Amino acid sequence: MHDRDLLMLMNLNGRERTLSALEELCSAVKPKLRVRQVHRPEQGELSLIDMTLDGIQSNTANQTGVANRVTTNDVDGHASNGVNGHA
Repeated sequence: MHDRDLLMLMNLNGRERTLSALEELCSAVKPKLRVRQVHRPEQGELSLIDMTLDGIQSNTANQTGVANRVTTNDVDGHASNGVNGHA
């Protein structure tokens, strides 16, 4: 087993996948999930995957409201959410 697969299995109950393998997995569930975008930080090892249910319109007003509630703490653009000691 690949060392990163083992780490992801232990920490996240997941494994490393290619984009095509993830898209194949998403198409196998009902209702179908669709990968909208993959965000890859320049110096990071993990990616953030933006997914949606197929056929569901996104609510831009709701997304804007959520974005407006998130503030940054000037540390590499991380959000201040009060979790894990972040103020």
